[in-house]
Amino acid sequence: MFEGLLIFFYSIVPVIAVTGFIPQIIKLIKDAEARKTSALGTWIIWNIACLASVLYAVFIIEDFLFLVTAGINLACHMVVLSVILNDRIGRSLFSKESSASEMAYVVAGVNPQQKAHAHSIDHYECHTAGAKLCAANRAQFHDLSQEIH
Repeated sequence: MFEGLLIFFYSIVPVIAVTGFIPQIIKLIKDAEARKTSALGTWIIWNIACLASVLYAVFIIEDFLFLVTAGINLACHMVVLSVILNDRIGRSLFSKESSASEMAYVVAGVNPQQKAHAHSIDHYECHTAGAKLCAANRAQFHDLSQEIH
């Protein structure tokens, strides 16, 4: 009886997960500020963790119900990450025009759509506390912009 109840509740976890992700996805699609302020690193880590669960389900425990649950969870995480990355890169990640250099901009927290302005660091606010660190950031940003041009 108890085991059957647990199986039933676990089988509806994917529905609950999708229901929980829908408001987040809608907010990210509608709100540019939410996309810009989302913690990219956190979403990448969660995607990797979800992928590990899917692989564990397939190759280790071979449990179909767990695989479905982990797979739907991974799909939801991938949608969120795709929306965030698409906004930061400015086009589909899977287009031929996307490059490693653009991904470097995203990881550095710089909008690659503005790479034409990369030589002008004054366009970006320096959020560092101290002139030496700010100068180092300028030099690093300048080196990154040279790789793209």
